Amino acid sequence: MKKIIYRSLLLMLSILFGFLIFLTQTNVKQNDLSSQKVRSTSSPKAGIEAKTEVDAKKETKGREEAIALLNSISELFVAKGKKVIVIGGGDTGSDCIGTSMRQGATSVVNFELLEQPPNQRGVDNPWPQWSRIMRVSTSVEEMQVMGGEVFHEIMTTRFIGRGKTVTGLETVKVKWVDGRPEKIEESEHIWKCDLVLLAMGYLGPRSELVKQCGCETDLRSNIKTDPKTRMSSVDGVFAAGDCRRGQSLVVWAISEGREIARCVDTYLTGAESLLPKVRLEPFVY
Repeated sequence: MKKIIYRSLLLMLSILFGFLIFLTQTNVKQNDLSSQKVRSTSSPKAGIEAKTEVDAKKETKGREEAIALLNSISELFVAKGKKVIVIGGGDTGSDCIGTSMRQGATSVVNFELLEQPPNQRGVDNPWPQWSRIMRVSTSVEEMQVMGGEVFHEIMTTRFIGRGKTVTGLETVKVKWVDGRPEKIEESEHIWKCDLVLLAMGYLGPRSELVKQCGCETDLRSNIKTDPKTRMSSVDGVFAAGDCRRGQSLVVWAISEGREIARCVDTYLTGAESLLPKVRLEPFVY
């Protein structure tokens, strides 16, 4: 009976994306996720740690997280009549730009830390690899028609405010050397704004729980796992999704969830799982 319960639970977990599984001996309460409590009594359960976290401090009114803007139904985050700066590119940045334009922002500009991609494939980016070329979304096109612009290789160094209201920010231009951005001297610039949207994405798994568990991490703070068992450096602790591979697509996280379910099944039963294997490593062309 226990095996049936285990496998039913694992099948449900396998459709989730980006989780950290604890094979524990305790009942886990929603807001009680210390690793010692999660790993200490007599009934096997699984605790799930959410994978996304944007550790941006919201010390100044107007510095609201990008997702909060896109999901808000109140007027608290509305960009109407405001000078908006979107920090970060990608799909989230594009959505923030488009939403700000539709809400009636007086101006919108976009800051991107990375270099501007080339218009054509480089020799180090052959087919069938994903083409790393310049792409412009419809939201960015609309912004550019209205006088906005995307600035590449630019880093925000500080926010400026009056009281608790943001009034501007300071940036510096950068150049990339050996994969790291280096500031360019005397390139500081002050930008006036009323609203700053942070679209910088995923910064790594929650460090508190990872430290409590004692899991080894890589240089980017992602959890290291065994390539065969998918277990971390701590016995009985498995990791999948963005907390293991870093920021990626949801389809990868779903695949990792399914593969983790198979590995956990093997770990619990002591026999080869009947669940299908899922390839997690990219193909080498």
